Amino acid sequence: MRRLFNNRLAKSTCVYTISTFCNSAIPFIMLPVLTRYLTSEEYGVVSMFNATASFLVPFMGMSIGTAISIKLSNQSDGGEKEYIYNSLLVTGTSSMITSIIVMILAPWICQWTSIPLKYIPFILLYAVSMALCEAILSIFQIREQVKSYAIFQNVGTGTNLFLSIVLVVMFRMSLSGRICGMTFSKVIFACIAFLLMISYTKGYRKINKKYIKDVIYKFGFPMIPTVVKSTVLTYTDKIFITNMISVSETGIYAVGNQFSMPILILAQAFNLAYVPWLFRKLYGDKKSDKKKIVKLTYAYFVIILLIALIWTLLSIPIMLFTVGSSFVSSAKYIFWLSIGYAITGMHMMVVNYIYYAKKVNIYIIVTILVLVSNIVLNYIFIYFWGAIGAAQATLIANVISFLLTWILAAKVVPMPWFKSL
Repeated sequence: MRRLFNNRLAKSTCVYTISTFCNSAIPFIMLPVLTRYLTSEEYGVVSMFNATASFLVPFMGMSIGTAISIKLSNQSDGGEKEYIYNSLLVTGTSSMITSIIVMILAPWICQWTSIPLKYIPFILLYAVSMALCEAILSIFQIREQVKSYAIFQNVGTGTNLFLSIVLVVMFRMSLSGRICGMTFSKVIFACIAFLLMISYTKGYRKINKKYIKDVIYKFGFPMIPTVVKSTVLTYTDKIFITNMISVSETGIYAVGNQFSMPILILAQAFNLAYVPWLFRKLYGDKKSDKKKIVKLTYAYFVIILLIALIWTLLSIPIMLFTVGSSFVSSAKYIFWLSIGYAITGMHMMVVNYIYYAKKVNIYIIVTILVLVSNIVLNYIFIYFWGAIGAAQATLIANVISFLLTWILAAKVVPMPWFKSL
């Protein structure tokens, strides 16, 4: 126990896990409220709002969080502050361009997603705010400021909870209240994130074409398909359900997805602590460290799958006492989505090698294959088996993504995957 407590990775994982689960508990706290004050159709619109904003984040943010993380992890290069400033310039420019395109395409977006036109500006604000918040969290993560990460994340989500409940319950604003609560809370913390990054770059605010090109061509454009892939895997199913069945069924599906989310949250929490540790070990390039990394990875694969199976058994009874009666049927989705998120957690463990090696350009091929397979599978499965087919198709697409990513990762960063067995 003493060794575990003194281990930096173990301590960081514990803090990130506790923080992330506190953060994820808030949406669960809101479920009894939202599933009683919102109809299944309105909940479906909220789900599409979230998914559409997440889809836009890589276009607006240009993955500056990942770019900054790589830059800060290799401190021997220098120029970290100037790099952050130029990353913000890239995000500002890309956000304006993306916003113009979205406003032009707004009628078609509304038709496909069933989101009312008046909420499109809210989506844009929410998406750019997400990008800025992710950037400051990446800085906290790579600098191992675990407490700062936890405070920023949880206070932001707490503000979301407070505003949403006040607007939905007290002011009876229903769908508008939920969307306003989400957007305004995220904008407030995006402003804080921006001010923190600007203050950090004081004295180094110079336009550097080299850094701008690095952000755009090594991370921005190459990572758009990669980041979009993760979003599309959780977006395509909702799009198809909305258009092939109904937005009301999308709302029920979204509740099942919410109950499966703890598996993804656990995986993300571990990955937050794992990435700085992994990059340090890879920079050291020791055979003993690589063997240790591989053994840890295999142990993680087994544990995350077991947790997903156990959670499926526990979550269904919890759901029956938590959600409104019109959402109880969402229990049928939990198994498929939980296992899918466990596979996503396994994918996180191997995709880090591609980011480390800066081989994101090659990864585009894997991304395209996964996206195409996901779209085809969703259409076929939903056509024959209804909404449950969407969850099954997403699981299969996640398995394909994990296996192809692992194969590519093994090529770009050689690791003793077979010897360690």
